[in-house]
Amino acid sequence: MPINANAILKRLQDQTICDRSYLEASFTTHGEAARAANESDEAAAHPIMDKFITDIGSEGIRKLTNFTVTEFETLWSFVDTAMQSALMEVRGRRSPTSPKDAIFIALTVLKHFSSWEKHAADYGFKAPTFEKLIMRVLSSLVPDLGEQAALHRGSWACLVDMGYIGISHSLRGIHPKRRPAHGSLDASDLERNANVSSDWVIVENFFGRVCSVWRVSCATYTWSERNYSAIQRVTFALTNFHLSLLSLRHDDEDFYGRVLARYQRMANEKKRKRQETQRRYRLNRQEHAAMDAVRVMRL
Repeated sequence: MPINANAILKRLQDQTICDRSYLEASFTTHGEAARAANESDEAAAHPIMDKFITDIGSEGIRKLTNFTVTEFETLWSFVDTAMQSALMEVRGRRSPTSPKDAIFIALTVLKHFSSWEKHAADYGFKAPTFEKLIMRVLSSLVPDLGEQAALHRGSWACLVDMGYIGISHSLRGIHPKRRPAHGSLDASDLERNANVSSDWVIVENFFGRVCSVWRVSCATYTWSERNYSAIQRVTFALTNFHLSLLSLRHDDEDFYGRVLARYQRMANEKKRKRQETQRRYRLNRQEHAAMDAVRVMRL
């Protein structure tokens, strides 16, 4: 069949005219309603966080998330782009929860750590939907760009001393760089070695801060194991931001000592329960053996 170029052009032009006429008619009949709805959406762009700010103020927000409203806005400026791309489109449609509301909720979850059901009820979500939302937030926040991330994908870094040089062939070990034979370290190597050494000094204080501001980092972990790594990486990153607002103190080391004491108490309690179970088991066996002996004597 021969191609009729004129007919094709006329049909497409007529279709364009029809489409524009439909748009004009829609604007005439529904333009005001659409504009009002759009302005309403813009006014309540972050309804959840706005509600909390109105009701409890900046100090209340700090108690919920560890950050005042101003500090939260600073944090938001760092993650805005990543959060927008992660949450604005979900399965081809716009997420009903704004990115800023989502990270606000995620911070309260990390700080106060309870069951998915309890947190979901607080914000009017169903638990499975709420869990997916929070994990989408956490997975989008912290790409691993640290040393040896490409070589050991999915592995946590280990801070080790000079005695473990060469460990990076099998593990993601971070250690000071050794001076080469008949050579010297340059300024960047010396600076890195100083940073690694200082990390050894502050590690207990840092873990103390992590545990004190994010309950999820020290509470008995009850969520699925597959979520653990993403959650802890985010809490470490958030703690780094928290340190820019409030430097490490001796109180952080003290808190870490209390956390370790709690873990020791839990271990002792578990050992005591196991010993009690074994004691009852041995006692039951002795009782059964005695009853069997009595029956044999009667026979």
